[in-house]
Parts: sequence; C-alpha cells; structure tokens
Amino acid sequence: MTNVLESIVGVSLAEMRAYHTATRDAVRTAASGGNLLLVGSGRMAQTIVQGVHAAGADVAGLIEYDARFWGSEVLGFEVLPPAEAARRFGTDALCLVAVWSPNHCYAETKHWLGCFGFTHVLPAQAAFWCFADQIAPYYSFGVPELYLDCVDEIAAVHARLTDAESRAQLRGMLRWRLLLDETALPTPHPTRIYFDGELIRGLGSKSCVVDIGAYTGDTLQTLLRWCGNPIGRVVAYEPDPVNFAGLKQHVGAIPAVFRDRIECRQAAVGATTGTISFEPSGKPGTIMNGTGSVTVPCVRIDDEFAGQQLDYLKFDVEGFEREALEGAVATVMRCQPALGLSIYHKPADLFQLPLHAMSLCPGHRYHMRAHDDDGIDFIFYAIPPRMAP
Repeated sequence: MTNVLESIVGVSLAEMRAYHTATRDAVRTAASGGNLLLVGSGRMAQTIVQGVHAAGADVAGLIEYDARFWGSEVLGFEVLPPAEAARRFGTDALCLVAVWSPNHCYAETKHWLGCFGFTHVLPAQAAFWCFADQIAPYYSFGVPELYLDCVDEIAAVHARLTDAESRAQLRGMLRWRLLLDETALPTPHPTRIYFDGELIRGLGSKSCVVDIGAYTGDTLQTLLRWCGNPIGRVVAYEPDPVNFAGLKQHVGAIPAVFRDRIECRQAAVGATTGTISFEPSGKPGTIMNGTGSVTVPCVRIDDEFAGQQLDYLKFDVEGFEREALEGAVATVMRCQPALGLSIYHKPADLFQLPLHAMSLCPGHRYHMRAHDDDGIDFIFYAIPPRMAP
C-alpha cells in the first residue's frame, strides 16, 4: 500500500524522508547557531520559543508584520520590523512563520519576507517536526511519520471520496503536511462552509439542523445564506459563555420568521453526559480541558434527540469531534443525516474521522473542502443521496 501514498502525494517515500531529515537539520542548525528568526509574536511563536528552549537551543529574534507590536518585548525578545531584522541578523537567517490563525496565509507572508531579502522561509509545522517532544501535536501539526505509518487508512479514505476535487484537496493537504508545500493547498471558500450549494441541497422547511460548536453564529449565517427558505428547526450548541452571549445576540438580530425556529443551548456535546469545566476564551478555539472557572452540562445527541428526525449534524468542537460523534452514533445510523466534520484539530483527524463517518453512513457521498487558508477549516462532508445536488 506504500505506493498508494506515493501516487497520491506524487513523491517517493525516500524523497519524503530525505526532505524531513533535511528540514529538521536546517531548523536545528539555525536554532543552535543563533540564526533562527520567528515571524509572529503571539501564542504560536511563544509556544515555539518555549519548545526551542526546552531542547537546549535558542531563537535569535522575532519579526512582526503588524507595526503595532514593533518595539515591544515578548519572552525577552524585542519584536522587530522585517527590515531591522534583516539588518541585524542578515537575510540568510532561517525564518519560521510562527502564525497559524484564521485569515492568515503563509504563502503571502513568505512572499512578504522575500521582499526584504529573506530566502530561507518555512511554516510553523517545521518547528513541530523538530521539537515534537516539547510542543507537538498542536492542532493539525504533528510529525510527518504519522502519515507514513497510516498509509492504509489514508488510501481507504482517498479511494472512497466521491469527486475529483475532494481527492485533489486531500492530496494538497497531504503535500502541505508531508512536504510543507504551500502551493498545493486548495483555494479556500470561506462563505461556503458547511452548506455549499454544490455539495448539498434539500434542506427545507421540515428539516432539522444541529449546530455543534455554534460559536457566535457564523454557521447560522452560512446556513441562511445558502438555504434561503426557513429551516424547520435549528438547535445550536455553544458552551463558552462569552461566545454564547454573542450567539444569542446574533440570533436576536435575525428576522422573526427565521429566529423563531432557532434554539440556542449553552452546553458541550460529547460521548457521555455530565458536566465539564473549562476556561472561557470568547474565541473560536476555546478548549474543553476539564479545568477552569466555568462549568456547563455535557450532553449526548442520542439523548437530546431520541426518536426525532435530524437532517444535518455539524461538528466543530476543537478536537472533540470524535467524542461528539460517538454520542450521536444511534441517531446518525437511524436518521442517516448529512454530516459536516472539522478534520483539522488533530493530525490524525484528516483520515480517522472520515473513516468513522463512512462506517456510519455507508451510502452517502463523501467530500472534502477547504474554507480557510493553511489547512484551517478543512471539512469532511457526508451527504445522503436525498440531499445531493
């Protein structure tokens, strides 16, 4: 089956491994030789700095493209504009782009650095390859060997994807994670997330949509954009109290003909019932780690909707998609709804979550689509024939 991965990615295993070794050597050499610059000064950059220090090496400095941060200090480093960093450290320094967030595009940042003379630029994944023991995994960032060890699963997902575009997008994500090839990343369509009219139709006035991880209403906005007519019922789950307040405010501004069909529930969704504690962030990435100042109910979809018909289940719960889906298995098997699954929160989600969904919905059509840059908002869709265009 190894040849299958080689044919998908378009590069031999030997070439992949050689690239992994060369990249790790370059980063470690730069870190030990005072020649490693990080681009960014936020959480990702701070995580990498701590990982580099834990490995007994160091970072030379921090570069920012946002002028508001120039001259500030982060972890003992002065945050520099790119021209000043080039003057101090030289343009042969290795730049790691330590930014991974919505609406950021690595390819654009790489081009921007090139305009200041920097020629050695790598994305944040390279740091996670090198310092995995200290900082990995982090969302989709893990060691490339994971994919080389899971060839059979990846090949099985690739073979069952319905359309050529989905297979091309999976290939692009694999080249990004295995070869740091930003040119292979698919063009994202942010306004189509979860309800792209090219993939799903037939959600009408009698349909029930369950939005798990509703944030402040972005999914609802997309649903209304693409489905137009009032949905019969929408149930939106959001545990973070800051986000939940934003969700309620968003719903309150929707015309009554739509608003009256939307129910907001402040709860987490998982595999078991109970409660869960966490620290609210008011951001998309609130992590339900079991500790914090807020405690909310944790519910199972199978309990919440026993005996009811569901037509669409959306899962975006920051790495707990598998658990949320486990609590909905009976409902999914009974109702055979459409599924929209985030598959970028953990490295193995790219193939493990689709395989699980395929086992629950064997007669569906399967798609993958990118809805943001750099692998963020990469979604797997399972669409029943009754809702296919």
